[in-house]
Amino acid sequence: MIPDLPGWISIVFGIALVATLLLFDRAVLSSLAVPVTRRAFMAILSVEAGWLAAQGTLALKQVYWEHLERTPPLLFRLGLLPALAVIAGVFLSRRGRAFVDRLSLRQLTLLSVVRIPVELALFGLYLQRAVPRLMTFEGGNLDILSGVTAPLIAWLAFRKGAQVNRALLLTWNVVCLGLLVNIVTRALLS
Repeated sequence: MIPDLPGWISIVFGIALVATLLLFDRAVLSSLAVPVTRRAFMAILSVEAGWLAAQGTLALKQVYWEHLERTPPLLFRLGLLPALAVIAGVFLSRRGRAFVDRLSLRQLTLLSVVRIPVELALFGLYLQRAVPRLMTFEGGNLDILSGVTAPLIAWLAFRKGAQVNRALLLTWNVVCLGLLVNIVTRALLS
């Protein structure tokens, strides 16, 4: 059973969602802002909003809780697989790769700051006994470091007048990907 949660946790998650959309919108707009890119972005946002609404409805109706014994879990089949399929579709299609190639690396780097409110909300969920300790920074989930370091990395990698420090960006992204794999693995094992 899902415990009654304080409203601030939902507000923090909502802030993270809105910040993600705004920062990603900036990444699109600061790229080669052609009308096709903007239309494609709005189409992606519309699909994503529908998908998030469906996921929220399933979660509120406790569908995922009722089917935990299934293998693979329903959350994996309905939550993760469709998202991975869309990501694969973007990167496997010519138009999708062209869209991604036009995005601003600086803005995408700054997008990682949304990990801060997400990790704070996870900690709040832990305090409410809704998630295990190991999913929080207190329990070894260091994904918050990605968000905390994002502004510094963006500043160092994109200094005015200097070439983009691609080695720094690549190293930081590999470390952040490792931190993300860590928390996803912890979530799946929970």
